[in-house]
Amino acid sequence: MNTVKTSPMRVTVIVPAHNRLDHTLACLASLQAVTYPQMAVIVVDDGSSDGTAAAVTAKFPQTTVLGGDGSLWWTGAVNKGIQYALTHGCEAVCLVNNDNTFAADFLSRLVACMRESSADAVCARVIDRTNGRIFFAGGIFHPWRGLRMRRTEPGKDTREENEIAWCGGMGLLISADALRSYGAFDERTFPHYYADADFCLRLRKRGGRLVYCPHALVLNDTQSSGVSHRSGRFADLAATLFSRRSHLNLAATWRFYRRHRPLLLPLVLPGRLLRVCGGFVLHRLYRRRR
Repeated sequence: MNTVKTSPMRVTVIVPAHNRLDHTLACLASLQAVTYPQMAVIVVDDGSSDGTAAAVTAKFPQTTVLGGDGSLWWTGAVNKGIQYALTHGCEAVCLVNNDNTFAADFLSRLVACMRESSADAVCARVIDRTNGRIFFAGGIFHPWRGLRMRRTEPGKDTREENEIAWCGGMGLLISADALRSYGAFDERTFPHYYADADFCLRLRKRGGRLVYCPHALVLNDTQSSGVSHRSGRFADLAATLFSRRSHLNLAATWRFYRRHRPLLLPLVLPGRLLRVCGGFVLHRLYRRRR
């Protein structure tokens, strides 16, 4: 006869960080206020030059700090944290960004959702801190438009838990059993962007379940990371298309769709070029008219 676990799940929260010390300290202060009894926190400091490791150790001595040399990027940092957490007895890991803050009950909500739904992974509702609007309400994989983030929730008047195709690394709770069964993130193919979506799609293809938990709230600073072609500078246009720090990176886009939906490549890549280059031209024209 199966028994339902009632004891708190041992969860390790993993915070990848590279500089941006003020964000990291605010994130850890918010985690400190989270009302969950079995939570450990790991900061993976990938070669920061702003004293991140020393400051975190001084201000949050209960936080484990793992180091990198600047070559881990997001995926390598997450995998390093996962490996450490699994060898130290965690039952689940929760991935967050260092510019995230949290509702006090966000982790309790995620754990409850995971247990009630028997999902392998669950993700939070992400709110844009600058305007209070929904930034992420679960990811879909559109048959011809590719990866899309929902900015509204299913149902006009209800907020329902539901299965989704993918989720970013902001409030993503993954069971330790799922990580052992399906493997961790692919840091070789996707060192920075697309690794989270790739992991989720691989998990689902092998029978795993990913559920959106709208009652678990994470706040995100949407302006604090990445690069943008909207500055109107040619250097930023090049960075948008080719830098690892850009979610519009062409090489990562090619690798992702070649693996998961190769027939979309003739649509996605030209569409991306048109979006970026068209936006760049429009912003340059706007700046000149001013």
